[in-house]
Amino acid sequence: MFKNIPNFLSLLNLFFGILSIKYVFEYNFKLVLIFSSISLFCDYFDGFIARKYKLVTNFGKYLDSSADMVSFGILPGFILMKLIDNSNLYLLSNLAFLIPLFTAIRLAKFNNSSKINFIGLPSPINSYQFVYIAFLTQYPELTKLNFMMETEILFLLILLSSYLLVSNINFFSMKNINIHKKFIIYLFFLLVILLVIFFKLDSILLLIYLYIFLNIFLNILKLKLF
Repeated sequence: MFKNIPNFLSLLNLFFGILSIKYVFEYNFKLVLIFSSISLFCDYFDGFIARKYKLVTNFGKYLDSSADMVSFGILPGFILMKLIDNSNLYLLSNLAFLIPLFTAIRLAKFNNSSKINFIGLPSPINSYQFVYIAFLTQYPELTKLNFMMETEILFLLILLSSYLLVSNINFFSMKNINIHKKFIIYLFFLLVILLVIFFKLDSILLLIYLYIFLNIFLNILKLKLF
Protein backbone atom coordinates (compact mmCIF):
# COMPACT_ATOMS: atom_id res chain seq x y z
CA MET A 1 0.00 0.00 0.00
CA PHE A 2 2.71 2.47 1.02
CA LYS A 3 4.62 1.92 -2.21
CA ASN A 4 1.67 3.33 -4.19
CA ILE A 5 1.58 6.67 -2.35
CA PRO A 6 3.77 8.49 -4.94
CA ASN A 7 1.51 7.24 -7.76
CA PHE A 8 -1.59 8.28 -5.80
CA LEU A 9 -0.12 11.79 -5.41
CA SER A 10 0.61 11.90 -9.15
CA LEU A 11 -3.03 11.02 -9.83
CA LEU A 12 -4.14 13.77 -7.43
CA ASN A 13 -1.87 16.16 -9.33
CA LEU A 14 -3.65 15.12 -12.55
CA PHE A 15 -7.11 15.35 -10.97
CA PHE A 16 -6.63 18.88 -9.68
CA GLY A 17 -4.98 19.88 -12.96
CA ILE A 18 -8.12 18.79 -14.81
CA LEU A 19 -10.29 20.67 -12.28
CA SER A 20 -8.16 23.77 -12.86
CA ILE A 21 -8.78 23.57 -16.61
CA LYS A 22 -12.52 23.26 -15.98
CA TYR A 23 -12.55 26.52 -14.00
CA VAL A 24 -10.44 28.33 -16.60
CA PHE A 25 -13.46 28.09 -18.90
CA GLU A 26 -15.64 29.53 -16.15
CA TYR A 27 -13.17 32.40 -15.64
CA ASN A 28 -12.92 31.49 -11.96
CA PHE A 29 -9.19 32.09 -11.64
CA LYS A 30 -9.32 32.05 -7.85
CA LEU A 31 -10.28 28.36 -7.92
CA VAL A 32 -7.73 27.79 -10.70
CA LEU A 33 -5.05 29.16 -8.38
CA ILE A 34 -6.21 26.99 -5.46
CA PHE A 35 -6.40 23.76 -7.46
CA SER A 36 -3.17 24.47 -9.32
CA SER A 37 -1.44 25.03 -5.97
CA ILE A 38 -2.67 21.62 -4.81
CA SER A 39 -1.31 20.09 -8.02
CA LEU A 40 2.03 21.76 -7.34
CA PHE A 41 2.04 20.38 -3.78
CA CYS A 42 1.28 16.85 -4.99
CA ASP A 43 3.90 17.08 -7.72
CA TYR A 44 6.57 18.03 -5.19
CA PHE A 45 5.77 15.29 -2.71
CA ASP A 46 5.25 12.41 -5.14
CA GLY A 47 8.88 12.70 -6.24
CA PHE A 48 10.13 13.51 -2.74
CA ILE A 49 8.53 10.41 -1.19
CA ALA A 50 9.55 8.18 -4.11
CA ARG A 51 13.21 9.21 -3.79
CA LYS A 52 13.34 9.21 0.01
CA TYR A 53 11.86 5.73 0.40
CA LYS A 54 13.35 4.26 -2.79
CA LEU A 55 9.97 3.83 -4.49
CA VAL A 56 11.08 5.19 -7.88
CA THR A 57 9.71 3.13 -10.79
CA ASN A 58 9.45 3.64 -14.54
CA PHE A 59 5.66 3.50 -14.23
CA GLY A 60 5.71 6.25 -11.61
CA LYS A 61 8.06 8.39 -13.66
CA TYR A 62 5.84 8.30 -16.73
CA LEU A 63 2.67 8.75 -14.69
CA ASP A 64 4.21 11.83 -13.10
CA SER A 65 5.15 13.26 -16.50
CA SER A 66 1.66 12.60 -17.86
CA ALA A 67 0.12 14.43 -14.89
CA ASP A 68 2.59 17.29 -15.27
CA MET A 69 1.73 17.64 -18.95
CA VAL A 70 -1.89 18.34 -18.03
CA SER A 71 -1.37 20.40 -14.87
CA PHE A 72 1.64 22.43 -16.02
CA GLY A 73 1.46 22.24 -19.82
CA ILE A 74 -2.11 22.16 -21.09
CA LEU A 75 -3.47 24.29 -18.21
CA PRO A 76 -1.30 27.37 -18.87
CA GLY A 77 -2.04 27.01 -22.60
CA PHE A 78 -5.77 27.34 -21.98
CA ILE A 79 -5.23 30.15 -19.48
CA LEU A 80 -3.26 32.16 -22.02
CA MET A 81 -5.79 31.42 -24.74
CA LYS A 82 -8.59 32.78 -22.56
CA LEU A 83 -6.63 35.88 -21.51
CA ILE A 84 -5.67 36.73 -25.09
CA ASP A 85 -9.10 35.78 -26.43
CA ASN A 86 -10.56 38.80 -24.62
CA SER A 87 -8.29 41.19 -26.52
CA ASN A 88 -8.34 42.61 -30.04
CA LEU A 89 -5.71 40.05 -31.00
CA TYR A 90 -7.89 37.03 -30.27
CA LEU A 91 -7.06 35.54 -33.70
CA LEU A 92 -3.51 35.01 -32.41
CA SER A 93 -4.67 33.32 -29.21
CA ASN A 94 -3.65 29.93 -30.61
CA LEU A 95 -0.03 30.94 -30.05
CA ALA A 96 -0.78 30.16 -26.41
CA PHE A 97 -0.47 26.48 -27.28
CA LEU A 98 3.24 26.88 -27.82
CA ILE A 99 3.46 26.41 -24.06
CA PRO A 100 2.02 22.85 -24.05
CA LEU A 101 4.22 21.92 -27.03
CA PHE A 102 7.44 23.12 -25.43
CA THR A 103 6.39 21.69 -22.06
CA ALA A 104 6.08 18.27 -23.72
CA ILE A 105 9.61 18.63 -25.11
CA ARG A 106 10.93 19.77 -21.73
CA LEU A 107 9.33 16.83 -19.90
CA ALA A 108 10.73 14.37 -22.44
CA LYS A 109 14.21 15.86 -21.98
CA PHE A 110 13.94 15.77 -18.20
CA ASN A 111 12.90 12.10 -18.20
CA ASN A 112 16.14 11.28 -20.02
CA SER A 113 18.33 13.41 -17.78
CA SER A 114 20.32 12.13 -14.80
CA LYS A 115 21.38 15.58 -13.57
CA ILE A 116 20.55 16.68 -10.01
CA ASN A 117 19.31 20.14 -10.95
CA PHE A 118 16.78 21.02 -13.63
CA ILE A 119 17.83 21.57 -17.23
CA GLY A 120 15.49 24.22 -18.57
CA LEU A 121 12.80 26.10 -16.68
CA PRO A 122 10.75 23.65 -14.54
CA SER A 123 7.27 23.32 -16.02
CA PRO A 124 5.43 23.83 -12.66
CA ILE A 125 7.13 27.20 -12.15
CA ASN A 126 6.46 28.21 -15.75
CA SER A 127 2.81 27.26 -15.40
CA TYR A 128 2.36 28.99 -12.06
CA GLN A 129 3.42 32.36 -13.45
CA PHE A 130 0.46 32.28 -15.86
CA VAL A 131 -1.91 30.92 -13.21
CA TYR A 132 -0.98 33.84 -10.98
CA ILE A 133 -1.23 36.44 -13.74
CA ALA A 134 -4.75 35.16 -14.44
CA PHE A 135 -5.55 35.35 -10.72
CA LEU A 136 -4.37 38.97 -10.58
CA THR A 137 -6.72 39.90 -13.45
CA GLN A 138 -9.59 39.44 -11.00
CA TYR A 139 -8.02 41.79 -8.44
CA PRO A 140 -6.72 44.71 -10.55
CA GLU A 141 -7.09 47.14 -7.66
CA LEU A 142 -4.72 45.08 -5.48
CA THR A 143 -1.82 44.76 -7.89
CA LYS A 144 0.78 47.06 -9.40
CA LEU A 145 1.56 44.53 -12.12
CA ASN A 146 -1.41 45.25 -14.36
CA PHE A 147 0.94 45.74 -17.29
CA MET A 148 1.70 41.98 -17.14
CA MET A 149 -1.85 41.38 -18.36
CA GLU A 150 -1.36 43.32 -21.58
CA THR A 151 -1.68 41.10 -24.63
CA GLU A 152 1.69 42.14 -26.04
CA ILE A 153 3.39 41.24 -22.75
CA LEU A 154 1.64 37.86 -22.72
CA PHE A 155 2.92 37.13 -26.24
CA LEU A 156 6.42 38.04 -25.12
CA LEU A 157 6.13 35.76 -22.07
CA ILE A 158 4.93 32.90 -24.29
CA LEU A 159 8.02 33.20 -26.49
CA LEU A 160 10.47 33.63 -23.61
CA SER A 161 8.94 30.79 -21.58
CA SER A 162 8.94 28.46 -24.59
CA TYR A 163 12.66 29.08 -25.03
CA LEU A 164 13.48 28.72 -21.32
CA LEU A 165 11.57 25.44 -21.04
CA VAL A 166 13.85 23.71 -23.57
CA SER A 167 17.03 25.69 -22.95
CA ASN A 168 20.22 24.21 -21.50
CA ILE A 169 20.15 26.65 -18.58
CA ASN A 170 20.61 24.96 -15.19
CA PHE A 171 17.91 25.83 -12.66
CA PHE A 172 18.70 24.87 -9.09
CA SER A 173 16.32 22.57 -7.26
CA MET A 174 15.38 23.16 -3.63
CA LYS A 175 15.47 19.37 -3.25
CA ASN A 176 19.20 19.11 -3.90
CA ILE A 177 20.98 22.04 -2.26
CA ASN A 178 24.62 21.44 -1.31
CA ILE A 179 26.76 23.43 1.09
CA HIS A 180 28.40 25.45 -1.70
CA LYS A 181 25.04 26.94 -2.62
CA LYS A 182 23.85 27.79 0.87
CA PHE A 183 24.72 31.46 0.58
CA ILE A 184 22.55 31.66 -2.54
CA ILE A 185 19.63 30.05 -0.75
CA TYR A 186 20.00 32.37 2.25
CA LEU A 187 20.01 35.35 -0.11
CA PHE A 188 17.03 33.95 -1.98
CA PHE A 189 14.93 33.55 1.18
CA LEU A 190 15.93 36.99 2.42
CA LEU A 191 14.67 38.46 -0.84
CA VAL A 192 11.49 36.40 -0.50
CA ILE A 193 10.79 37.95 2.90
CA LEU A 194 11.43 41.44 1.56
CA LEU A 195 9.16 40.84 -1.43
CA VAL A 196 6.29 39.66 0.77
CA ILE A 197 6.67 42.65 3.11
CA PHE A 198 6.80 45.32 0.41
CA PHE A 199 4.80 43.84 -2.49
CA LYS A 200 2.19 41.65 -0.74
CA LEU A 201 -0.11 40.10 -3.41
CA ASP A 202 2.43 40.76 -6.16
CA SER A 203 5.19 38.98 -4.24
CA ILE A 204 4.42 35.50 -5.63
CA LEU A 205 4.84 36.57 -9.25
CA LEU A 206 7.94 38.60 -8.43
CA LEU A 207 9.35 35.59 -6.59
CA ILE A 208 8.94 33.45 -9.72
CA TYR A 209 10.83 36.00 -11.80
CA LEU A 210 13.48 36.33 -9.09
CA TYR A 211 14.06 32.57 -9.33
CA ILE A 212 14.31 32.73 -13.13
CA PHE A 213 16.66 35.70 -13.29
CA LEU A 214 18.82 34.43 -10.44
CA ASN A 215 19.39 31.17 -12.28
CA ILE A 216 20.14 32.92 -15.57
CA PHE A 217 22.64 35.15 -13.75
CA LEU A 218 24.32 32.15 -12.09
CA ASN A 219 24.67 30.41 -15.44
CA ILE A 220 26.24 33.50 -17.01
CA LEU A 221 28.57 33.86 -14.03
CA LYS A 222 29.60 30.23 -14.29
CA LEU A 223 30.47 30.65 -17.95
CA LYS A 224 32.69 33.60 -17.12
CA LEU A 225 34.42 31.94 -14.20
CA PHE A 226 34.96 28.53 -15.73
